[in-house]
Amino acid sequence: MLAAELISDTIPSVKSSDNVARVLDWMGEFKVTKLPIVVKQKFWGIVRESELLDALDDDMTIGELLQMEENELSAEGKKYGILGNKHFYDVLALMSKLQLEILPVIDEDRNYLGMITAADIAFHAGELFAVHEEGSIVVVETLQNNYMLTEVARIVEAGNAKVLSLYIRNFPDSAKVWITVKINVLNPEKVISLFERYNYTFISSYQLEEENNDYKRNLSALMRMID
Repeated sequence: MLAAELISDTIPSVKSSDNVARVLDWMGEFKVTKLPIVVKQKFWGIVRESELLDALDDDMTIGELLQMEENELSAEGKKYGILGNKHFYDVLALMSKLQLEILPVIDEDRNYLGMITAADIAFHAGELFAVHEEGSIVVVETLQNNYMLTEVARIVEAGNAKVLSLYIRNFPDSAKVWITVKINVLNPEKVISLFERYNYTFISSYQLEEENNDYKRNLSALMRMID
């Protein structure tokens, strides 16, 4: 999945001629505090809600408010954004590292292609980690040198289950890793027993039923663990 495939088609970009009131309305409607500014198809930079709220006149244009030089990209326009051919993991890493609410997508000439929102990332991360599938999550620990994907899959399949998704968590200054496996059975006890038989240390497990009242809590716990 590439950055260009993650673009939101609902939230508009901002033109220099748009006024403060209109852009504030968009931010309220789409529940964001930043929007990209596009000038002559180029990503120019970002306008922030705090800047708009400081404006003396709601009819002031964005160009006037930010004293935009339309023939020159802003500092943000020169360095901010991600190429449309970058992988989902690159998008996730950049948005997580910089704690971004929106991420403009550009081409190699810095033409604006669209934007990715945090909500888009959450939705596609759910698809990537198969969170909408019924099943359970098992977290086990082993040494980095012992980890083999083929062995993990073999253990899960020996427990009459299938791997839906898998994530490895490393720890600084530690030789151990946590392996988080989403499997397609609601009762993971047999799989857990097999992991322990092969000298994996059991950490925790979560059952994820579609109608389970604890679904959101368990999913949030998993995403915090991944982060």
